[in-house]
Amino acid sequence: MHPNMNITFFGSSTIGEKGQVVIPVEGRQKLDLKPGDKLIFMGDLDKGVLLVAKAEVFEEHMSNLQASFQTVREQIKNKS
Repeated sequence: MHPNMNITFFGSSTIGEKGQVVIPVEGRQKLDLKPGDKLIFMGDLDKGVLLVAKAEVFEEHMSNLQASFQTVREQIKNKS
């Protein structure tokens, strides 16, 4: 597990006939998930792992990561 991750178990859910899943109430509350929030689904096909993230949080992390990569690129370029 990544050292910056704070993993918490919120319960389990069963996939319904229409492919819908209920997010346990504790998870919705602690992650501040509200009706209308957009979620992003990603997975590891080889391991059968599904990851879910709030879209706005995912986009923020991706922007920060992109900025970090840009900083590294600039540092590498300046040392050449």
